Amino acid sequence: MELRWLAAVPALLIGGAIIAVAPLAHAQTCGLRYVQGSDRPDKQAALIANGVTCEQARAVFDDLFSGKGNSYARNGSMVDGYNCVGNPGGVYSQTGVLSYCDGNGAHIELRDP
Repeated sequence: MELRWLAAVPALLIGGAIIAVAPLAHAQTCGLRYVQGSDRPDKQAALIANGVTCEQARAVFDDLFSGKGNSYARNGSMVDGYNCVGNPGGVYSQTGVLSYCDGNGAHIELRDP
């Protein structure tokens, strides 16, 4: 049995079964957007999408900021199948990330440009 093709696909061999690991998608910057409540003087943040298109990322944040979805905490909501969180000031000052959403195998965030 020839196994040279395995070098081309990242995989994990467990108990005789081969589990292929999909490569991570590259994050893309989807432009600047106005963020109400931002401490930034220009109220602009960069929208970063990883695992979804920019159009999908914009739609999730549009729905979040329009109040759609189900709030489960002061700074958390489920929106369009994504768990969205607005970072508290301390986390924002350390990471530069204002808000992020995870779900459906994707990560979307609003961060300092």
